Amino acid sequence: MHIIQKKILEVSKQRDITSLSLRALGKLIDEEHPQKVKHHLTQLEKKNLLQFSISDNLLQDLKKSAFINRDFVKIPIIGSANCGKATLLAEEEFEGFLTVSSNIVKRKDKIFALKASGDSMNQANIDGKPIKDGDYVIVDSTQKSPSDGDYVVSIIDGSANIKKFSINKKNGNIILLSESTETHSPIFIHKDDFTDYLVSGTVIGVLSTEIPLSLIHISEPTR
Repeated sequence: MHIIQKKILEVSKQRDITSLSLRALGKLIDEEHPQKVKHHLTQLEKKNLLQFSISDNLLQDLKKSAFINRDFVKIPIIGSANCGKATLLAEEEFEGFLTVSSNIVKRKDKIFALKASGDSMNQANIDGKPIKDGDYVIVDSTQKSPSDGDYVVSIIDGSANIKKFSINKKNGNIILLSESTETHSPIFIHKDDFTDYLVSGTVIGVLSTEIPLSLIHISEPTR
């Protein structure tokens, strides 16, 4: 058994890990990458060594916040996108589903999820949430004509990128802006190059890896 899986099982004997986020659980087992934590949780679940269940205390907390809802939204994960330079190829690769309470994501049709990579949007404000490395962004594929100030998934030279969309009113050029604690140069797209620039959709939400595991399930595709 992988060492990460052994550590997760040890932690699960001491506390209810469904009340933890992927990041919080990762800190307890000295693993800084949420996606590795997610992968090994999935493997433990497949081996029937670990089952997620909401503890009585957490269940009461959720009832008080009116969060319990039997309806869930299943969102396809179709790859990753950079929050920095456009370096991740934009080819769609189905990676599984996010199954999320409909209280978190209202829409069910024509939306997809991308895993964010990088730190250039860690000061973004999407309904009060930033986009951190490893988070999932929820994208509306019908919104391909963004307004100034929207957050978009762009295809630049065949690679996917998440940025804040802006238009220079003087010359009509597009500016893709970072919002980060670090310094990232904006990406400028001349209006003559618009035919080579593609918007895959507008970001309508962020599912942070800090969301408790009991409220979000990530299933990998069957092989």
